[in-house]
Amino acid sequence: MIRRHDITSGEISRYCLNVHIISVSIVRSSKSRRTPTQLLLGGFVISHKVPAIKVRYQLQRELDLSRQFEELQRGVQFNEYPGISVLKPHVYGTVTSQVRKAIINFLLRSFDVSADEAALLLPEKVSQWGKISFVDEGDTIRCREPVQHSERNMTRDASFLKNHNHRRERRAVHGQLLRIIEFDAGFPRAAPHHLLLAVIHPVQALYYKSNPNTPYYQEEKFKPLEVVDVDDMSCLVARVPDRYHETGPRLWALCECPDTMGAGADEES
Repeated sequence: MIRRHDITSGEISRYCLNVHIISVSIVRSSKSRRTPTQLLLGGFVISHKVPAIKVRYQLQRELDLSRQFEELQRGVQFNEYPGISVLKPHVYGTVTSQVRKAIINFLLRSFDVSADEAALLLPEKVSQWGKISFVDEGDTIRCREPVQHSERNMTRDASFLKNHNHRRERRAVHGQLLRIIEFDAGFPRAAPHHLLLAVIHPVQALYYKSNPNTPYYQEEKFKPLEVVDVDDMSCLVARVPDRYHETGPRLWALCECPDTMGAGADEES
């Protein structure tokens, strides 16, 4: 616990003073030819003090200035999906006919509605999000379509995952997350329901006798689009270039990382 004395006269007070001094030094050193290294020295002072203060006063979150923490703070959450946050990039607009058809198919198999009713439930324009985070010690998954344009320098493709086509199905599939769709569905015989849906490109999984528990897929070889509820997403999947099958098309091995989404192993039924 942080005491008032610690804040006014302890390390935190000295830390704040140092930040102020360094901020002033930045302005002065940028105009001074005599002390061009003052800014660099100040940076070393701050970088050494911040980690110690974080640990001593348990301020890891409060003093976290990373871009990832900043994004998580700006995330949007919904009552129907506790523990899940969607993040920018965000657009509001129409979807392609292919995506629209996949969403209607999801509504048909998930709710007691007719084909005409399912088509009316989906608005012409919907919110589309580029990232989703499972906030309880989970990682952030980046959707392929919105993020590939805004983060061209990304080297780690965090868009592959494992999911169930329906929460009552035991069969799991692997695929690439394209985008998150969000809208209010006004069901004719029930209360309005907020939906958060994942648009996924399932992969054609291949298995080899030499490694029967690891699925592989051929690069750019996908099945038709599918849409699932974000609650049916099981875990983030890392893809690793295949080094053992050098002949033929390029293959990727899919390695499951259940802890990165704050989700445990799939429940056995």
